[in-house]
Amino acid sequence: MLNLTNFFAIRVYIRRMLGNQRENVTKNKTHSVCFRLQSNQDIESSFEVNSTCLLGEAIEMSGIKPRDGSLIYALDHNGISLDNNLPISSVPNNLLLGPSDKISQVWGEKWANNLGEANDFNKGCIVVPGLETGEYSTIFIVSRKGKNKSHYGYKFSQFGDHYSVGNLVYVKAPVSDDSVYLFNPKSGVEDIKFQYIHDDIDKIRGFWGCCEIISYNPEGRSQVRLREDITPVPKRFKPINSKNQIIKPLRQVKQSITPKLKSKRKRKLKIKNYQSINDELMVGKGKIIFRISEGKIRCQKALIFGSPSEKSGTKHGKLASMGRKNRSALVNLPGYRFGMSQVIKVPENGLEVELYNEKAMKTYRCTILQNPEFNVEELRGRWVIGRLQRHKRYNRAFEIIGLPNDFS
Repeated sequence: MLNLTNFFAIRVYIRRMLGNQRENVTKNKTHSVCFRLQSNQDIESSFEVNSTCLLGEAIEMSGIKPRDGSLIYALDHNGISLDNNLPISSVPNNLLLGPSDKISQVWGEKWANNLGEANDFNKGCIVVPGLETGEYSTIFIVSRKGKNKSHYGYKFSQFGDHYSVGNLVYVKAPVSDDSVYLFNPKSGVEDIKFQYIHDDIDKIRGFWGCCEIISYNPEGRSQVRLREDITPVPKRFKPINSKNQIIKPLRQVKQSITPKLKSKRKRKLKIKNYQSINDELMVGKGKIIFRISEGKIRCQKALIFGSPSEKSGTKHGKLASMGRKNRSALVNLPGYRFGMSQVIKVPENGLEVELYNEKAMKTYRCTILQNPEFNVEELRGRWVIGRLQRHKRYNRAFEIIGLPNDFS
């Protein structure tokens, strides 16, 4: 007679065998890719690669990468480089290879108070901290523009350590937390994490300024500090929070919170009439129930994303955003599983978002991957739908698969 212990042992064995079969199928699956040089599209390289291959590895296999060490990446429709750590199966089959529109090689022409000026053929004037007159350097151009339409950027090294203590960079004070990200020539995106040091960071959130690297460890803690002697913070500067709103004094905030807004802050809501829309992506629909005032309860249609909770199944969810005129409310289930979809807000700065694992009672930081179909810079501050996946570099990452209206 089969006892309970043997039953569970057999079930674990079967699961492992099925998992190994799926893994072998994935390893044997191939993906067609065709790279063309942006500068000469008659030169191309077409071949098959394993679907587990990363984009950067496929570029190395192409055989058309310049041998002089020039930085070249797979580009999106805006000429911005894609993340070399993306799985090859998640990018289009046909891609252009070329230099990123955000990278330039310039000569320093002017110098004043540690701020150098250079000219780019396409961008025009670029202000670069630490760029001396007559110095030739490779720079990364940030999204900030000055009143006279001049661009801003900072220097980096293509080889060895890309940055060093004492380097000056031009970055935006984080709108939330204390993290900023500098350009990584290996991946082609801004993913080198630095801690932003300031005595009162809440007073300068959103401020673009010159910072000095005060510690740098590619495998550990790195820090930058604002150089107010180079870029002083204006006395009337109004900091912003993660919702792109001007931060009010605490007393004013307390007075402005109505009972209705307080009820919205209770994130955990009851769900009824849950119905699955897409089992693979774990997307469903239903209604959420919440109290708007004493004794008054309201129902609202909701799009529901994620894995059911082991405790409550699909009976409760966490509210991400209330419904609008042409869109249902957005709700995440509290379960945790790779492959599930989640409503996430693209941060104003950086690429990291938080994800809570109810079972483990831990909060994980997940990186949003660059996707050729969705320009992260244009989506900052907006809600998107991401799919949680394992990642070789970041451990946990979100791939943007659509916008809320795509699932309505």
